Amino acid sequence: MRTFLGYVTVAAVLTGFYLGVMFIPLELDHLAVKDIVNTTFHRFNTLGSEGVHDEIVMNLRRVDWATHEAEDEYGVKQTVKGLDIADEQVEVEYDERTKKLRVRVNYDRVVRLRPTKEIHVSHFVFERNDVPPNVF
Repeated sequence: MRTFLGYVTVAAVLTGFYLGVMFIPLELDHLAVKDIVNTTFHRFNTLGSEGVHDEIVMNLRRVDWATHEAEDEYGVKQTVKGLDIADEQVEVEYDERTKKLRVRVNYDRVVRLRPTKEIHVSHFVFERNDVPPNVF
C-alpha cells in the first residue's frame, strides 16, 4: 500500500509540473495583455479611440516572450515573436454620453503538447469598461 501511494504521489507531482510548464506561459501572456490594455487605456486622452486600438494591437504583436507560428511568403511555418492578434480581435468603443471607454481583447493561444504533438487551443478574453482618467 505504501509503494502504491508513493507512485501516485510521484505521478501527481510530475503531472502538475508538466501542466505548469505547458500552461503557465499562457497565463503570463494574458497578464501582459492586461498590462498593455491598462497602460494604453490611461492614454486615451491623448490617443483617442483609433489610437488606443492601434497602439494595443502594435504592442501585443511585440510582446517579447510570447511566440506563435506564422507562415512566411513561401508557405513555410516558422516561430515568430509576439502574440498573433488580428485587428478585429481588439475592439475599442467610446460612449460619448456616459464617457466610458470599452476595450475588449478576444484571442486564442495555441499550445503544442509534448511529446504527443497534440494541439490545445486556450481562449482568453480581457475586457475593460470604465471612464478613462482626465476625460470630462
